[in-house]
Amino acid sequence: MDAERWNRVQTLFKEIIDLDKDSQAERLRDLYRTDPQLYREVSTLLAADSDETSILDGFAVDRIDLSGLFSLSGSVVGPFELVEKIGEGGMGTVYEARRVEGGFDQCVALKLIRHEFGTDRERQHFERERRILALLEHPNISRLIDGGVTGSGIPWFAMELVEGIPIDEFCREHKLPADSILELFSHVLVAVRFAHRNLVVHHDLKPVNILISENHGEPMVKLLDFGIASVVDDAHHTEARAMTMAYASPEQKQGSITTTSTDIYSLGVIF
Repeated sequence: MDAERWNRVQTLFKEIIDLDKDSQAERLRDLYRTDPQLYREVSTLLAADSDETSILDGFAVDRIDLSGLFSLSGSVVGPFELVEKIGEGGMGTVYEARRVEGGFDQCVALKLIRHEFGTDRERQHFERERRILALLEHPNISRLIDGGVTGSGIPWFAMELVEGIPIDEFCREHKLPADSILELFSHVLVAVRFAHRNLVVHHDLKPVNILISENHGEPMVKLLDFGIASVVDDAHHTEARAMTMAYASPEQKQGSITTTSTDIYSLGVIF
């Protein structure tokens, strides 16, 4: 969103927020008929407003994710400049970024906590993912490169940028025979075993989190996204966790105690 459109959104918000409920509904219906996208943008701001807090006071805006309304490309986070958004899920948004400080070139995948997950509890979860990645220095796991907090207090970390395709797509596209699939999958097992030996349970193993890239003509496994991972000491509880149902273990679906066997089940489904 450019500055002119953002001003238009703000002007409409200020106009509509002062109307009574019936007039608001009528005005929004008219807006939806004339410009559905503008309707969604204004509605996002209205939804963030409450009786106690006005977005114009600078509080409600901290609870919503404005990245969908305007591009963050060109913004600088730590020593990196954001290039484009490449993924979103869980509590974070991931951008391709390039280093602009330090005197050398480097491209990374930079993850920022989403605004609507800015509570203390969710920040702790986000920072836990960063700590877990710091434990996992392995050639088959996307490595942590840097991390910190922005000037406005938003946690971030930069990971190795992996350019690859999900393991199931790779096997289909290359029409791999059974022995090649076994060889490739053995590297996945090695990566997961390394995580388990460091007392880390991934909790969300699925093909899109196992990318295959080319390394000197050879397939290279990279395990991604430890956003809902935990260390084993923390995993022995029944706290509700996000999951991908198609690959989730029975204990995850039941909300029971999870252990490293949770990942083993998901690996079996993937295989």
